Amino acid sequence: MSLARKKEQISLEAYFELQRSGPERHDFWDGKLVKLEATTKRGLP
Repeated sequence: MSLARKKEQISLEAYFELQRSGPERHDFWDGKLVKLEATTKRGLP
């Protein structure tokens, strides 16, 4: 289970490391990870 699903508090440094090394992207909000949904380039020039 990913950290995003557990809703555990993590440090800002751990968040940056996860963003650098992991395939998924997250927001960091109040010590918790919030998984970002996939985005598309649809509608962009």
